[in-house]
Amino acid sequence: SLEGKVIGVLELLTRAGSAVKFDEDDIRVVTLMAGQAGRAIDAARGLEQRLQAQRLETLSLVIRGVVHDVRNPLTFINGYAELLGETQDAPQRDQARDAIYRNVQDIDEMLRELADFTAGSDTTHKKPTDIVELVNDVVKQFRPRAEAARTKVNVRIRLPDARIASLDAPKSRRVISNLVKNAIEATPSGGRITVVAVRYKTDVYVWVRDSGRGVPPEVMTRLFEPFVTHGKKGGTGLGLSICRRFAEQHGGEVGCRTRMGKGTRFIVRLPLE
Repeated sequence: SLEGKVIGVLELLTRAGSAVKFDEDDIRVVTLMAGQAGRAIDAARGLEQRLQAQRLETLSLVIRGVVHDVRNPLTFINGYAELLGETQDAPQRDQARDAIYRNVQDIDEMLRELADFTAGSDTTHKKPTDIVELVNDVVKQFRPRAEAARTKVNVRIRLPDARIASLDAPKSRRVISNLVKNAIEATPSGGRITVVAVRYKTDVYVWVRDSGRGVPPEVMTRLFEPFVTHGKKGGTGLGLSICRRFAEQHGGEVGCRTRMGKGTRFIVRLPLE
């Protein structure tokens, strides 16, 4: 027992009819062993309880974050749906429809981030992928959102002989999409975002640069940790963590360079093969 708490029972037995008797030295040794075993078992149980508490705390944090972040786009969707029902003005209806679509996309992105984070799958399904097409498709998808935020997006692709790479296309698209989306949210009205794709040796580099306020040093050290977010009104805080994991699954990496008041550049390196 430890501090009056029974941890378990250690029993010593001899064969029936055996002449072997346990003396005081045997009892002392066994008592010492029982004490050490009891402390080890107690420590293991304590660790399991702490881990369980941490898992519950993490789950609670995720649920609170998702509920909070989903509520915002739902409020917008509700407002724009009411506008659709009240107005016959074509431009206003188009604006409301586009806003509803963007907010539904936001909710879908949050749920996918949560699913990716909890799944923790390291499986990649690589196949020949046209990087130029992939980057252009992502920019095309987010251009209406950038225009609504009065942000200009420039694309520079320098891959004359390396358009095709062996990638998991959906995961690679998620990485670039997340960085472009973050850049739009971090860039003030009238700002500029640049998306560049270049080849260097056996790798392709894609970087997304914004003209936002930059990332503070205290956030930079934890930027790729789960639930860390900065400069955004919403979001799960899982996006960059998932980006890093997806890039590393390809044998690549994601880095960040920032200057306060000047902007931030995220750099993704992906092997061509």
